Amino acid sequence: MSPEEKAGIEVSGKTPKEQALANLAAAIDASKEFPQNIFSHSWHGFLFFDPDRIFNPKFERQVRALLEIEGSSCACLVNLDRPLVGDSQDAGVFCFEKEAAEGDYKQALAGPTPGAGLGDGLERFGCASNGGQWVIYCEQQDELAVIAFRNHAFMNKFNSVMVELGALPIQEVLQKPGWSSNPAWHKELVGEYVNRSQIGVDVTPRN
Repeated sequence: MSPEEKAGIEVSGKTPKEQALANLAAAIDASKEFPQNIFSHSWHGFLFFDPDRIFNPKFERQVRALLEIEGSSCACLVNLDRPLVGDSQDAGVFCFEKEAAEGDYKQALAGPTPGAGLGDGLERFGCASNGGQWVIYCEQQDELAVIAFRNHAFMNKFNSVMVELGALPIQEVLQKPGWSSNPAWHKELVGEYVNRSQIGVDVTPRN
């Protein structure tokens, strides 16, 4: 059984890249922003982390690890604030291929000129794989990213990568210094995500 079938995703002749983009479109309501829950109701487990982790060359290796664990072959990172007119980097899309050589993502982050790299603007991004077991959303303006899972079993499979990302339940993230400037916003964020979350993943670092 394919990763898509395990996740309950209907596949109809799409390439892995097309399936990843379709999974992202189905998972996220791009008309919403934090503190709202931007995910569709098929997502129930949420862990939060610093979006700077996404715009670091190490993220390429971490996405490849997610693909390897999931048994998928492609994941696409999409700028949600730009119209999606294709699947090229010029359209605000970068696709991670499990079998591709490393280094392309570092070049995309650098961009053709200073300030023109992927993630240089304060924009919103989403990332999903063709397997459809996880999806990432981030808002650079609010300095927050979240990874969602379909269920507990999927969450625990990806523990090692969650440790690398520093991904934690929202209650733990908001206890860190610098997260007390807007209590009402935080209360709404917790209400939106904790009520639908089934956090039970062990994110203890492994030696």
